[in-house]
Amino acid sequence: MKPGVKATAILMATLVLGIVLGFVGHGTWEHYRNDRPDRRPGPGGFIERMERILQPDSLNADTIHAVLVLHQARFLDVNKEQRAAMQAMMDSLITDLRGLVPEDRIERLEQIRERGLAGRGKRGPGRRRR
Repeated sequence: MKPGVKATAILMATLVLGIVLGFVGHGTWEHYRNDRPDRRPGPGGFIERMERILQPDSLNADTIHAVLVLHQARFLDVNKEQRAAMQAMMDSLITDLRGLVPEDRIERLEQIRERGLAGRGKRGPGRRRR
């Protein structure tokens, strides 16, 4: 094998290996980030996150925990209301766009909407990258 061909093959193999490791590493990192208990919505996540932020001392930890428990239900209710409102607005948008844009674009919007609704905790419409 000629030295130039051998060097090119080694460089290409290194590039492919780097790409594969990058994809695997990124997937592992995203799974770790999104699978942490403090990142999941629902009971427990709100209180744990607030306690971590507030770092209460031992004297008032029980009182702060009780206040957080009182407010947790309302936060979850507001979150559900916002999701329902966003769903209604998206449905209205899709209805108004039918006939104005090609059907494949409407299907794409519907896929994005479904992914956003099904994948709570994953990146979806309106969520920033961190």
